[in-house]
Amino acid sequence: MVHGQWYDINGVWTGSVTILPDGKIYMLYTGSTKDSVQVQNLAYHADCKIAETKYSGNPVLVPPPGIEPKDFRDPTTAWYTKQGKWRLTIGSKNDINKADIALVYDTEDFKTYEFLNDAMHGVPRTRMWECMDFYPISMFTEKDDIR
Repeated sequence: MVHGQWYDINGVWTGSVTILPDGKIYMLYTGSTKDSVQVQNLAYHADCKIAETKYSGNPVLVPPPGIEPKDFRDPTTAWYTKQGKWRLTIGSKNDINKADIALVYDTEDFKTYEFLNDAMHGVPRTRMWECMDFYPISMFTEKDDIR
Protein backbone atom coordinates (compact mmCIF):
# COMPACT_ATOMS: atom_id res chain seq x y z
CA MET A 1 0.00 0.00 0.00
CA VAL A 2 1.47 3.34 -1.01
CA HIS A 3 0.80 6.53 0.95
CA GLY A 4 -0.17 9.69 -0.88
CA GLN A 5 -3.75 10.65 -0.09
CA TRP A 6 -4.53 13.36 2.47
CA TYR A 7 -5.62 10.70 4.97
CA ASP A 8 -2.34 8.72 4.73
CA ILE A 9 0.16 11.28 3.44
CA ASN A 10 2.40 10.80 6.51
CA GLY A 11 2.28 7.03 6.37
CA VAL A 12 0.38 3.82 5.84
CA TRP A 13 0.60 1.88 9.10
CA THR A 14 -0.53 -1.41 10.57
CA GLY A 15 -3.93 -2.87 9.80
CA SER A 16 -5.75 -6.12 9.20
CA VAL A 17 -7.25 -8.05 6.31
CA THR A 18 -10.68 -9.69 6.27
CA ILE A 19 -11.77 -12.10 3.56
CA LEU A 20 -15.54 -11.97 3.21
CA PRO A 21 -17.65 -15.07 2.46
CA ASP A 22 -18.08 -13.88 -1.15
CA GLY A 23 -14.29 -13.77 -1.63
CA LYS A 24 -13.88 -10.00 -1.43
CA ILE A 25 -10.85 -8.78 0.48
CA TYR A 26 -11.18 -5.76 2.77
CA MET A 27 -8.20 -4.19 4.48
CA LEU A 28 -8.44 -1.66 7.29
CA TYR A 29 -5.27 0.28 7.98
CA THR A 30 -4.12 3.29 9.96
CA GLY A 31 -3.14 6.34 7.97
CA SER A 32 -1.44 9.44 9.31
CA THR A 33 -2.76 12.74 7.94
CA LYS A 34 -0.64 15.80 7.18
CA ASP A 35 -1.44 16.96 10.73
CA SER A 36 -0.39 13.54 12.13
CA VAL A 37 -3.95 12.56 13.05
CA GLN A 38 -4.31 8.78 13.05
CA VAL A 39 -7.36 7.72 11.04
CA GLN A 40 -8.65 4.33 9.87
CA ASN A 41 -8.97 3.68 6.15
CA LEU A 42 -10.40 1.02 3.90
CA ALA A 43 -8.83 -0.62 0.85
CA TYR A 44 -10.34 -3.53 -1.05
CA HIS A 45 -10.13 -5.89 -3.97
CA ALA A 46 -12.90 -8.04 -5.37
CA ASP A 47 -11.02 -11.07 -6.71
CA CYS A 48 -8.67 -12.30 -3.99
CA LYS A 49 -5.66 -10.24 -4.96
CA ILE A 50 -3.90 -7.52 -3.03
CA ALA A 51 -6.27 -4.99 -1.44
CA GLU A 52 -5.17 -2.25 -3.77
CA THR A 53 -8.11 0.10 -4.23
CA LYS A 54 -8.49 2.78 -1.58
CA TYR A 55 -12.10 3.56 -0.70
CA SER A 56 -13.14 7.01 -1.95
CA GLY A 57 -14.88 7.75 1.37
CA ASN A 58 -11.73 7.41 3.50
CA PRO A 59 -11.18 7.85 6.34
CA VAL A 60 -13.86 5.50 7.64
CA LEU A 61 -13.02 6.15 11.32
CA VAL A 62 -11.52 9.12 13.13
CA PRO A 63 -10.52 9.37 16.80
CA PRO A 64 -13.67 9.54 18.96
CA PRO A 65 -14.14 12.29 21.57
CA GLY A 66 -11.63 11.96 24.40
CA ILE A 67 -8.99 10.19 22.31
CA GLU A 68 -5.91 12.13 21.28
CA PRO A 69 -5.23 12.40 17.51
CA LYS A 70 -1.99 10.41 17.76
CA ASP A 71 -3.51 7.61 19.91
CA PHE A 72 -5.86 5.78 17.53
CA ARG A 73 -4.23 2.97 15.55
CA ASP A 74 -3.80 -0.64 14.49
CA PRO A 75 -7.30 -1.91 13.63
CA THR A 76 -7.86 -5.64 13.85
CA THR A 77 -10.93 -7.42 12.53
CA ALA A 78 -12.00 -10.10 14.93
CA TRP A 79 -15.07 -12.03 13.95
CA TYR A 80 -18.51 -12.08 12.43
CA THR A 81 -21.15 -11.70 15.16
CA LYS A 82 -24.49 -13.48 15.49
CA GLN A 83 -26.07 -10.10 14.69
CA GLY A 84 -24.51 -10.14 11.21
CA LYS A 85 -21.81 -7.57 11.96
CA TRP A 86 -18.03 -7.63 11.90
CA ARG A 87 -16.42 -6.73 15.24
CA LEU A 88 -13.05 -5.01 15.43
CA THR A 89 -10.77 -3.25 17.88
CA ILE A 90 -8.46 -0.28 17.65
CA GLY A 91 -5.63 0.36 20.08
CA SER A 92 -5.58 3.56 22.09
CA LYS A 93 -4.93 5.08 25.48
CA ASN A 94 -6.68 7.37 27.91
CA ASP A 95 -4.36 10.00 29.37
CA ILE A 96 -6.88 11.02 32.04
CA ASN A 97 -7.06 7.55 33.61
CA LYS A 98 -3.50 6.62 32.55
CA ALA A 99 -4.78 3.43 30.97
CA ASP A 100 -4.43 1.66 27.65
CA ILE A 101 -7.77 0.88 26.10
CA ALA A 102 -9.28 -1.24 23.37
CA LEU A 103 -11.87 0.66 21.37
CA VAL A 104 -14.46 -1.76 20.00
CA TYR A 105 -16.61 -1.21 16.91
CA ASP A 106 -19.17 -3.13 14.85
CA THR A 107 -19.70 -2.75 11.09
CA GLU A 108 -21.84 -4.38 8.44
CA ASP A 109 -20.09 -2.92 5.41
CA PHE A 110 -16.61 -1.76 6.55
CA LYS A 111 -17.63 1.80 5.63
CA THR A 112 -19.86 2.78 8.56
CA TYR A 113 -19.21 1.86 12.17
CA GLU A 114 -20.97 1.67 15.51
CA PHE A 115 -18.77 2.51 18.51
CA LEU A 116 -19.47 0.08 21.36
CA ASN A 117 -18.68 2.39 24.24
CA ASP A 118 -19.67 -0.15 26.89
CA ALA A 119 -17.35 -2.77 25.38
CA MET A 120 -14.16 -0.79 25.98
CA HIS A 121 -11.47 -2.51 27.99
CA GLY A 122 -8.63 -0.76 29.79
CA VAL A 123 -5.63 -1.59 31.93
CA PRO A 124 -4.35 1.08 34.34
CA ARG A 125 -0.71 2.16 34.44
CA THR A 126 0.18 0.74 31.04
CA ARG A 127 1.27 2.41 27.83
CA MET A 128 -0.33 2.64 24.40
CA TRP A 129 -1.74 -0.70 23.18
CA GLU A 130 -0.59 -1.47 19.68
CA CYS A 131 -1.25 -4.28 17.20
CA MET A 132 -3.72 -6.05 19.47
CA ASP A 133 -5.17 -9.38 18.52
CA PHE A 134 -8.79 -9.93 19.40
CA TYR A 135 -10.73 -13.15 19.00
CA PRO A 136 -13.84 -14.87 20.32
CA ILE A 137 -13.70 -17.69 22.82
CA SER A 138 -16.57 -20.16 22.62
CA MET A 139 -18.49 -21.36 25.63
CA PHE A 140 -20.78 -24.35 25.35
CA THR A 141 -24.05 -24.89 27.16
CA GLU A 142 -25.37 -28.30 28.19
CA LYS A 143 -26.89 -28.65 24.71
CA ASP A 144 -23.55 -27.79 23.03
CA ASP A 145 -24.95 -24.51 21.76
CA ILE A 146 -22.34 -21.78 21.49
CA ARG A 147 -23.16 -18.77 23.65
